[in-house]
Amino acid sequence: MPSAFRCQRRSGLTLIEILIALTMTLIVLGTMMTAFRFASEEMKTGRALIELANRARIVEDHLRTDLGSLTVETKVHNGTVEPHGYFEYIEGPVRDSTFAGGVDGYQGDCDDILAFTARSTDGILYRGRQKAATVSGGTLTFGTTNVIESSLAEIVWFTTVNDNDYVLATPQGGPLEPQINPTTTTLTADFDDSIRVYRRVLLIRPDLNGSSVLPSGLSISQANVFIRNNDISVRLELDGSGSFDIVANSLDDLAIRGNRFAHNPVDGSANGGFPNNLTFANLRNRIASDDDGNGAYATGIQTQDWAALPPILSDVCAFDLRAYSPTASVDIPLDAAGDDIGLVVEPSDLGYSNAANLQPLGAYVDLGFDTANAAARSDEWFIAGFSAPVANVWDTWTPAYESDGIDQDGLNGVDQATNGVNNGGSNVIDDPGERETSPPYLEPIRGMKVTLRLVEKGTKQVHQVSIVHSFVPE
Repeated sequence: MPSAFRCQRRSGLTLIEILIALTMTLIVLGTMMTAFRFASEEMKTGRALIELANRARIVEDHLRTDLGSLTVETKVHNGTVEPHGYFEYIEGPVRDSTFAGGVDGYQGDCDDILAFTARSTDGILYRGRQKAATVSGGTLTFGTTNVIESSLAEIVWFTTVNDNDYVLATPQGGPLEPQINPTTTTLTADFDDSIRVYRRVLLIRPDLNGSSVLPSGLSISQANVFIRNNDISVRLELDGSGSFDIVANSLDDLAIRGNRFAHNPVDGSANGGFPNNLTFANLRNRIASDDDGNGAYATGIQTQDWAALPPILSDVCAFDLRAYSPTASVDIPLDAAGDDIGLVVEPSDLGYSNAANLQPLGAYVDLGFDTANAAARSDEWFIAGFSAPVANVWDTWTPAYESDGIDQDGLNGVDQATNGVNNGGSNVIDDPGERETSPPYLEPIRGMKVTLRLVEKGTKQVHQVSIVHSFVPE
């Protein structure tokens, strides 16, 4: 056959080979995409953890500095000498065990409060806002905002939470405190809520008294507005006509509980001899803000027309304060053979209620941590006292209640511990048994542990840090 008609052979891939190659390519691409997606998620998780660590470090640094700058020793002043300032630790009703059975296993104690007076260190002064205020025609107006400084300050650490599950016929507004009972009609701290940590710094400037800076003749709502807009440690004094005068505190003034931030100024016989307690309602109404100065200020739990200044930290799932009790018993679990398995369960930890091998080794505990078994463990420092009117507060206290002309306990007259008369059952005049008030705890706080737990809700990452500070003089 002539070569012109001879069939020429062509080289190439068959359809089956192409399909196989395409399938292998898709497999490789799918594997690479999975790997890239995994790497991207890991990078996102890593960035979230770094961000959480950086945010926690800022708060950690502030706490360490604040706790190292106290103006008072953390011991109870129950004699005749007033402390220069104060230190107060309030254990809120929520505990780690409150959330033990829930799906949010990382949720923990988030409603504790720490308040104290501090002195600046390293020559760095505290700074704050001061707004000139006037009352005219019953309306409070503000003038220019100035920056003021002081080497002394009243500092308050606390948390708030906006509860998205809370339902009322009247809409709620403003930051709210967490509560225990997880129902739609009680404030709770859940995963979908925003728990925030605040650090309110109020400058101690008694030199401002007598100047035009501090107004007088205010209603309680106007006084709250002034406090929100001024970073000054002040107290409210009744002027005899039902109105309040604003008075700047000195360091010694703050030894009196009624002069402190968010404490009730007037309730002499409240709480069975434990007057001038701090309330969440006062915290709500006195969080720092930038009001617009138009005189229309709604206060109280139902409505707020002011915007709070940014908290020091948001998206928090635990802000837990604990005091060191050198005699507290810890549980050391044993295995079936009776050997130590290397765990230590502290009184405030989950599972302590099942303790079987208690040892008095000391631990950081919540105040009133073991109320159910107080009689069995009465040697421990911060157990709920048998006669303490408020078991969840530790305070440096003040002897001023014994000579203030108010009958706090309603027994045997006024100021019986300093009236020069024997009002008690003993033969001693003005003995300690005649005192009208008593601090919840008489033992000093030797150290504190602050646990801070944050959550990044996008990646569900949780980061925790603990700050341990000793108050024992070196």
